[in-house]
Amino acid sequence: MEKRHYSVVSKSLYVISVEILDGTIVECTLSSESTGQDCLDVVCQKLSLNQPKLFGLQYVSRNSDNNFCWLELDRPIKRQLDKYARGLVVHLRVMYYVISGVRLITDEVTRYHYFLQLKQDVIEGRISCTPQQAVELASYSMQAEFGNFDIERHTSHYLKDFQLFPKNFTDPALLETLTDAASRQHAALHNLPQGTAEEYYICACQRLEGYGQEIYTVKDKEGRDALIGISLTEFFVGCAGGREGRHFGLFQRLTIESVGGTERIEFQFTDVENAKNAWRFCVLQHIFYRQYEVTSGGDQSDKGPPQPPFFQQSDIKLDKMRQMESYEDVTNLSHQWDRPVSSTQSLSQRAPIYFLPRFKQTN
Repeated sequence: MEKRHYSVVSKSLYVISVEILDGTIVECTLSSESTGQDCLDVVCQKLSLNQPKLFGLQYVSRNSDNNFCWLELDRPIKRQLDKYARGLVVHLRVMYYVISGVRLITDEVTRYHYFLQLKQDVIEGRISCTPQQAVELASYSMQAEFGNFDIERHTSHYLKDFQLFPKNFTDPALLETLTDAASRQHAALHNLPQGTAEEYYICACQRLEGYGQEIYTVKDKEGRDALIGISLTEFFVGCAGGREGRHFGLFQRLTIESVGGTERIEFQFTDVENAKNAWRFCVLQHIFYRQYEVTSGGDQSDKGPPQPPFFQQSDIKLDKMRQMESYEDVTNLSHQWDRPVSSTQSLSQRAPIYFLPRFKQTN
């Protein structure tokens, strides 16, 4: 009886490979009716990651090699992958980027994977930074991953095996200078707990352009390529001239109207799947913001993370950074900077800017 039961059940089982943020693969055995949430829960349980609410699963669309789409966690995962994906492989990624420091990240393993996501975002250029800011981020990353600086171990030759800076920094002389500066700042962070270095990295990234943005490639009403970026509090439009569009239909067309305003911008997605993905992403970001950032963001009396040193302004020379010899030299910097979108308000103080994507099917 037991053998017969096993045989029947096994016909409905399948294995999904999940790439996690450190590049390793976790295999999950699921049933044909298992949802995306079931898969996410299995992965998080294996990783001892206790805050799965910040994460989601992505697959590579069969329509494009570089087009990652979010799984609908409440639907059977295999049906989605069979219909839209290139194979039974998904990727664990941060889906909801917090904007209030690390107050909402209470689990050590969650914080580590969140840090890995941001590091990946910086390296791939999804988060923009200057060379000076890249040096500071690299120093936090080195302290978080290596611990205290060891002059005999952490040589320039040793560090060549690690991707410390954005991939678009390609000049060898620049990279050598940045590596030297990052090593000096790493040394200045002596005895800073590795978990705190992760927190510094997260808080610093929250001030950078591109933080938490999901980018979609679209076309404007003139048929020109454009980019739209959706995040927890903003809708970024990379469109020449920033001209308004008119409202027209089909599921793969997206009209964006600002709440409380009359401005209307119109884009066309490459396919229906992308447009629906963008719509769901907008809705889910709004739900997360209302549920977590708004309901718990007003109480600033909670114990917060130690604030990271402010990045140097872009006119400060790298040789000045190399002169810092102690952690106090870093933390005593008085040059405050913020994201270009708001020089006077922190992310947690800014009101969210919500846009309503509307789909209309044409005859």
